[in-house]
Amino acid sequence: MTLAIYHADTIFLDTRPGIVNGSSTYDPNTRACGKGKYRVFTDLDQAADADALYVRAGTYSRAPVGKYIEVHGNKVNYWTGALAINASGTPQRRKLVSAYKDELVIIQARPGASNFNPDPADTTFKNSSHYYPHPAISIGGAYVDVKGLKTYGQVVISGHDITLEGCNLGGGGPHMNQGQVVAVNSNKQGGVYNIIIRKNRIHHSCWGESAQNGAALMGYNFSATIENNEFYDNYGADIRLKDCGDQQGRMSIIRYNFFRPTSLRSHGNHGVEGIGQDGQVDYILIHNNIFYRKGIGIQWDGPAMKGTFAYNNTFIDCDMDISQWFKNARVNVYNNLYYHSKSGQRYYQFAQHDSSLSNLNSDYNLFFSIAADSSWFNLNRNRGTTLAEWQQYSGKDKNSVMKDPQFVNPFGNRLEDFKRKGNPRDVTSSPYGSVCGAYVTGDEVIGLLPKKSWQTGRMAKTPEKERQYTWSFEDDRLGTIPKGWKAPGPMALWQVIEDKTAPSGKRVLALTNHKRESGSARDACWTNSLPFLNGELEVRFKAVGGRMEKGGCLAWRVQDEKTYYSARTNYGPRGNNIGLYCMVNWDGVWKTYAENVFLSAGKWYTMRIIHQGANIKVYLDGKRLLDVMHKNSPLSKPGGVGICTKGDAVTSFDNLRVKWSIEKPKASK
Repeated sequence: MTLAIYHADTIFLDTRPGIVNGSSTYDPNTRACGKGKYRVFTDLDQAADADALYVRAGTYSRAPVGKYIEVHGNKVNYWTGALAINASGTPQRRKLVSAYKDELVIIQARPGASNFNPDPADTTFKNSSHYYPHPAISIGGAYVDVKGLKTYGQVVISGHDITLEGCNLGGGGPHMNQGQVVAVNSNKQGGVYNIIIRKNRIHHSCWGESAQNGAALMGYNFSATIENNEFYDNYGADIRLKDCGDQQGRMSIIRYNFFRPTSLRSHGNHGVEGIGQDGQVDYILIHNNIFYRKGIGIQWDGPAMKGTFAYNNTFIDCDMDISQWFKNARVNVYNNLYYHSKSGQRYYQFAQHDSSLSNLNSDYNLFFSIAADSSWFNLNRNRGTTLAEWQQYSGKDKNSVMKDPQFVNPFGNRLEDFKRKGNPRDVTSSPYGSVCGAYVTGDEVIGLLPKKSWQTGRMAKTPEKERQYTWSFEDDRLGTIPKGWKAPGPMALWQVIEDKTAPSGKRVLALTNHKRESGSARDACWTNSLPFLNGELEVRFKAVGGRMEKGGCLAWRVQDEKTYYSARTNYGPRGNNIGLYCMVNWDGVWKTYAENVFLSAGKWYTMRIIHQGANIKVYLDGKRLLDVMHKNSPLSKPGGVGICTKGDAVTSFDNLRVKWSIEKPKASK
């Protein structure tokens, strides 16, 4: 399988006077027809089927679109946007719809209306969720990237393998008569999955049948990664995980977001809510976010099947930091930082937990209150205003601390204000490290990433410093390895096979058979199609068999079949651990382990690696197990990426995601 590329067929959308609709002589440098070589269109409904669509500066709208129904006295269209993206790409050749070179492109859901819902609290629908007659953008295809657009109106995502990036999204409704800015929803089998929502401003949602349905980003039958966004001025919650049906084997990740206050409701809004119904997703991981002056930071409702975890988040002056509503929902909170400067604030508000708090896992957190009257509530009663009182009542937070976090500016409102002075060390022996809060090293980028060109490929003048690619193996031929991959070892059979339990579809890449029963030999399957030196890798894996060895996992900086970094699970007669190795000619010249890692055959797990300079971090299902330095590495140049096993292990792999730098970073000191 080759890397995803754009622009085999590039077209432009431009409403500038003088543009000839359908011309094939458009010059993007002059914005004129006659001397160029590109196709250009002037209408939204003509320009969505090319491999790459670049939209030029201007305001675009379209009416009517699709089929309308009459609801609550208003005619609306739930599914079809003014810009309707229905075509699909492939994993190798994704579709791109993007503003051209950071130009201001506005998509109006209501023709002529460059404004948000006039009355976001209007319970008649007319000036709230039915103000826009249809969405601004709808994305119904697969393998599509949408970048750099500004909307007045809703975005509806009903396809899979979609990236929504670098947009300014505002205005709610009318999808399902609800007031979301971004609605992720599909009634197709399997739902909506492999969705990435990144680097967007998401704001001005509105009422829609209820305040809860006025969440800025809400999903049905979905799983997604939601990262580096900025949320503000929303009527309902910023994110609501309402329905996670049909997402077994998958997870949703909410990380590095900035949740700002709202001006639309006097008592504030919530940061993250969910799950409301159908908790059919393996994990929900909420980490390294900042919740600033929210009514509630995280509203804990129904649980994910294997767990919902909130760790390394910072809560600044929320009325309530963590709240739980569903009876006895399991709550897992670690290494969070809770800061209060006002009187009457609450760290925890548990309305329906039993008195034993048996489903609460809370530890290694940092609490601080200037007013000194912040409290922990359970069963609607104050259970303590000091950490000692809470520990005595609950038996929780035994390793947590109460201390001033020493923010750069505790009374500020910028992200930089909530970085911490010095070199903080808050807790010991936590699986999530010694630092509480979103800023662990101080170098994390929370909220919007630094602005850069959203373009990639031959049309881009400034290449991106990072790229990302995912192999789902859905389009690879059964019985073979993916195109462009290598598996030279003669003692093992690697091939793409069907697996009904696959997290991303129906196919996986698997080591299916050995010509050995045991031993210490390693088997790797990898591709050299991208130069990986520093970045992130993630893969789903499942042990299928093996008498002496079970498991396997990631390989990177691969030079050949015997020389690479690997992080490998071992569960079986020879131990229960994760080993991190630097292999040179199959000799482990450097290695370290995380012990007592107990896994089960037949279950899907997620391993993630972050390698930056000499620092290597290893995560399993969101928990950091290793954070080590390997200086003077013999593998100091870029190499391939892939997967590996050892001995007689038989293992399946899916959703290999790689995010890598395309320029070599400065050498580590």
